[in-house]
Amino acid sequence: MDFSQLPDLTFGVELEFMSPCPPTRHLWVRRGVTAAARMNVAQQMVELTPLPIACACTHADHETCAICDRTEDEMHGRIRILSPEYIDLRPGTQLESNYFLFKHEFLEGRSFVNSDRNWPGVEIASPIFQVGEFSAGLPTLGTAISALRNMDAEITADESCGLHVHVGLEGGMSLLLAKKITTLVMVLEDTLLFDLVGTSRLTNESTDAIHLESLVSKEHIPPLDFAEDPTGSDKLMGAHIPPLEAIKPETWNEGDPEKFYDMLTKIWSSKSLQRISMLTKKETNTRGGFNISLRDHTGLSRSPGCDGTLELGPTTVEFRYAQMSFDIPFIRNWIEVLFRIIQIADQNPDDFKQSLATIFELTAKANEEQKPTWDVIMEGVLGLGDRIPEWKEQRRRYHMWKEISHLDENLLLLPEVSEDGDVFMG
Repeated sequence: MDFSQLPDLTFGVELEFMSPCPPTRHLWVRRGVTAAARMNVAQQMVELTPLPIACACTHADHETCAICDRTEDEMHGRIRILSPEYIDLRPGTQLESNYFLFKHEFLEGRSFVNSDRNWPGVEIASPIFQVGEFSAGLPTLGTAISALRNMDAEITADESCGLHVHVGLEGGMSLLLAKKITTLVMVLEDTLLFDLVGTSRLTNESTDAIHLESLVSKEHIPPLDFAEDPTGSDKLMGAHIPPLEAIKPETWNEGDPEKFYDMLTKIWSSKSLQRISMLTKKETNTRGGFNISLRDHTGLSRSPGCDGTLELGPTTVEFRYAQMSFDIPFIRNWIEVLFRIIQIADQNPDDFKQSLATIFELTAKANEEQKPTWDVIMEGVLGLGDRIPEWKEQRRRYHMWKEISHLDENLLLLPEVSEDGDVFMG
């Protein structure tokens, strides 16, 4: 992948898994078991790594938990800083965006063994990374995952656990770029993205397709309008999107190009990032596989109903399709695909329009020949043909029901093993 052509990207990763409250936290078994569970994992990561670690409370203000009990000096609002005590915050970010933040995540174990365990869900949200972390092979994220595998804690994951990736730009997210990214993702969901993730993700509500379950797919959409379109991009759909006639009735558009084109029109007529964020959410205001994660210019998360312009602020696009993974090569390959999507979306109007036209042509030909579309798009559009063998091996694992790597027969995370066969111990 040509990094010289990449926009100034930033990204963050969210890892979801389950871990029990340890015996050493017996006082919290009946009260605050979820906090004790994630605090146990967070503290062990502090012992094993030099990474910046923080842990978040979720209870009412008048309560305490294993995270905040008698630790007032280490608390910053509802976040406890475990290590180091102070770091320089990146401009335009909140405190938690600079740490590996351990948070509660409601996960319903979908496997029989994890339903019986009923262990608390844990999410680790990484700090905001620059593209150099990716080009170096994700060494910082790899350190965190290595610590998870080597610590003295039981950790499990199953179909309920996801790997979420946020991607942003150093210069901020523009409305026009958000429209182009959303358009490209809508076209690629069924032609590429769902072929690269585990089979169980296809029935997970966290990965619902934009064109099937989001508000943009519904006939009646609540009003939400703001000030003038900062880029005038509602007038640019024709300059960026091939005409309706270029889209053939196929599975990825539910055999209805007119309806799909109408959804694109709703995206391109949006006058704010807030509007697009709302359109890509579901009627229940929950997220599917893709989300516009709104942030104001201070880095604070905002809702689609917020006032004011968010143009060129640190808003990110969130990709929620992938299953949880403890495998750095898979995570890197997945992020590479997402980066390439952003890179294509950042093309000039003519090149972007041609990229879409190429996708339409390749999918039509593949469907006529009754062949899969993901590999022809990987090579002919993303320019990642050299990754196809790795993705074929990954898909082979999916077909063997081995979606999440490095788990034993009881779905427990395995420790790392050195080249001479020794187990690394934390």
